[in-house]
Amino acid sequence: MNIKKLSYDTLSVYLAAIQDIDRSRRERERKTVAALARHALSDCGELCHLPSGAPYVSNVEASISISHSRQTAALAVGLPGQSIGVDIESPREQLLNVAARVLSERELAIYGSDLHGLLAAWTLKEATYKAAGVPGLDFRRDILLPDAPDAGASVCADGRIFKIATCTEIDGEWLSLVYLPV
Repeated sequence: MNIKKLSYDTLSVYLAAIQDIDRSRRERERKTVAALARHALSDCGELCHLPSGAPYVSNVEASISISHSRQTAALAVGLPGQSIGVDIESPREQLLNVAARVLSERELAIYGSDLHGLLAAWTLKEATYKAAGVPGLDFRRDILLPDAPDAGASVCADGRIFKIATCTEIDGEWLSLVYLPV
């Protein structure tokens, strides 16, 4: 398996193509993410999920976040106790249909002019939702995007300010990583 590592200050993101093996899509995703966790965290523990659905690795003191598109799995690793969120998405026309439900009018004016802008907005909102760890946050009302998705800019959610580590296109897909500074 070819694994790509991207580093951002105290955060790392590991990316790998979802293996095309003779299994269900969900099983392929799970196996690829497990392989990323073994690679990134030195076979130290088992990939588990809290009752909330948030992932963690047993016997490892690191924060993680997981995402996958149809082709790629992503594993973000941060400092112990750090709130982080990652999202990776492939371009898909469906985003045009849901944009008005997940973006405020201001955000639509900034991000809604093309599919790349919508991908940036969607992945930032998804990553922030994961980092916030608060079930039920309303994407349109409770997660507020900056005027530009630049690294170092901030996203506001649940009264907290999350920093953007990256919001960029990689191999035709859009990747966003956000974190709460410790």
